[in-house]
Amino acid sequence: MMPAAWFLLGALAAAAVTFLVYRRDRRTLRHLTRLAQSYTRGVFVPDAAAPASSARPLRELAQALEAMGQAIRQHIDALTLQRNHANAILESLIEGV
Repeated sequence: MMPAAWFLLGALAAAAVTFLVYRRDRRTLRHLTRLAQSYTRGVFVPDAAAPASSARPLRELAQALEAMGQAIRQHIDALTLQRNHANAILESLIEGV
C-alpha cells in the first residue's frame, strides 16, 4: 500500500473514533442540559440518571449535579417545614390574644 492510502485509512479511523466519542458524550450533555433546565423550573429531582455509557468526567459531573439537586430539595423541604412551624406558632399566639 502507498503511504497516501495508509494516511487516508488512519484519518478515516480517527474520524470514526471521534464520531463515536461525540455520540457517547452528546447523550450526557443533553442529560445535563435537561437537568439544568429542570433546576431553573424549581424541579430538583432528576427524572433519570446520567447515561451509564458516558465518559467518566461527564458522568461524575452529572452525578454531582443530581446530588446538588437532591440537597437543594432537602434544604427547601426543611425551610418549608420551619416556616410552617413558625406560622403555626404565630397563629396560636394570635388566637391566645
